Amino acid sequence: MPKTLTMEDFPPEVQKKLLAAAGKTRMSRPRQFTGEHVRTHALRVLNTIAGLKQSERARVLAHATKLNAVKVKGEQ
Repeated sequence: MPKTLTMEDFPPEVQKKLLAAAGKTRMSRPRQFTGEHVRTHALRVLNTIAGLKQSERARVLAHATKLNAVKVKGEQ
């Protein structure tokens, strides 16, 4: 199987030309937390509350979302 080229394989000046040709100004960073990671963790969370009724799960998740909210100093 042939090796796939990435943007990092090119020198900076060639990268700029390729990005300009594609209508972009900079390269996007690779995602560290992919959609697959999100799905996996969501299933793990739901598995821990699988024994609850749907209304109870909704209440627990709403409370978890509230607890997860980050409070900024000066905000209420």
